[in-house]
Amino acid sequence: MKTIWKFPLAIVETQDVLMPDLTKILTVQMQGDVPCLWAECMPSKQVYLQDIYIVRTGRKIPNEVSIYIGSFQKDGFVWHVYAGKYPS
Repeated sequence: MKTIWKFPLAIVETQDVLMPDLTKILTVQMQGDVPCLWAECMPSKQVYLQDIYIVRTGRKIPNEVSIYIGSFQKDGFVWHVYAGKYPS
């Protein structure tokens, strides 16, 4: 059965997030002072490390990005969140 999981993010250029296989990333939003990513997950599936990229407006987007997830605002800046290519 699918469930929705929350993954708190650090505001860093790149990070690995441990999530189950066949995860569908839904959105990224602020919850309090923390940017969080929400995703539909199949908890019974094997987990993998998903690369997440956070890019501030005006900065270069890494070539490794695959999917735009969303944007959020914090401390006067706008940040844009991307998922990396799905691991093979």
